[in-house]
Amino acid sequence: MPRTQTSNNPFWQLLISLVFGVLIGLLTFAFTTGLASLNKAQENLNLLEPFHLLLAPLVFLFIYLVRRRTLFFPYKISEMSQETSSGHWSKMMTPTHFFGTLLSHSSGMSLGREGAVVLFSSGLVRLFKLTWAFWGPVAASIGFACILGQAWLAPVFMLELFGFTSLLQKTLSLIGAMVAVLVTRSFGTHALFAAIEFHDTSGFFMKLFVLFLFGVGVGFLMRYYKKLHRVLSLFFAKSNLFVRLLVVVLLMTFLYLPQFRIYQSLGLEQFQDLNSLTGSYETGFVKLILTLITTSLGFLGGEFIPLVFSGCFIGAAFFQTFGLSPVLGAGFGAYILFATGTRLKWTSFFLMLTLLGWGWWLWVLYVLSIATSFAGEESLYRKLQIETL
Repeated sequence: MPRTQTSNNPFWQLLISLVFGVLIGLLTFAFTTGLASLNKAQENLNLLEPFHLLLAPLVFLFIYLVRRRTLFFPYKISEMSQETSSGHWSKMMTPTHFFGTLLSHSSGMSLGREGAVVLFSSGLVRLFKLTWAFWGPVAASIGFACILGQAWLAPVFMLELFGFTSLLQKTLSLIGAMVAVLVTRSFGTHALFAAIEFHDTSGFFMKLFVLFLFGVGVGFLMRYYKKLHRVLSLFFAKSNLFVRLLVVVLLMTFLYLPQFRIYQSLGLEQFQDLNSLTGSYETGFVKLILTLITTSLGFLGGEFIPLVFSGCFIGAAFFQTFGLSPVLGAGFGAYILFATGTRLKWTSFFLMLTLLGWGWWLWVLYVLSIATSFAGEESLYRKLQIETL
């Protein structure tokens, strides 16, 4: 992919990265504040009657019509990573991903938030008529680092998702991400997780055995998750509107049931405190299935938070099965589904170390290497060859 710059003036490039940082930081803060308000309102409604679920068919129709009436409207990160130009993208990309994802979450669908932030950040490149080949990876990386609250992730994410990029691009992404994270933190927004505290008394060979089984199991799980994601995406892309609306209504009905209301939207309150999390295979797998269906249908959002949700519960339950600390299992599980689903191994490596500490770097590398080797070459962040609407 050619890397052409908008301008060779380093001061102009620095200014653009700073402006991107401020704008993406402000947009991300407004976005997460909106999501938090929606989640609070849904908690209250779920105690009575979850009428917000009735929005699901209307939101789906809105997204469907937007995509039909625009020249090209990328709604997944996988549609962006191999692009060489954004000239054919709709200028409505940024506002639609911002408000469309809020609407998707307001209807209770099981979606993440990182996809929206990466995409509406990338849309700024199109909006300001900058050169996509140079500024696209920079803006996308700033958005990803900002929503996770870790500025240093920007160049790592860029390297893994976009392949060859220049040192200048990585530097500008880091500078922009530092500004974006500073903006969000100045408003009181923090990273998803803080470092966890756990007491581990297991021996070397026990950890070696358990992490080997965990890596193999997660690898195979996500291998088939990605295959099902591809099959369902193809099926829904070829299906008529009535079939897709029928699936939306069935999903809405399922989420209406009291025992399944916890799986609506982000569900951050269910797993954000890893130190008190109780492992559950059922909770992890149900969230995974719901996310598989929702993202394949075409709602706006991402996979990151749902995969973290599922990974925390599955990891805690798996470690409990072998008598190990469930908190340690949640720490290992938090990002491993994301790693195997997207194949962003090093991004996930550093994220896991923020939870477990650098003393665990060899164990993290060990389990990630096993899991990614069994997960197959497909990636949720790579372009799938499916027909557009």
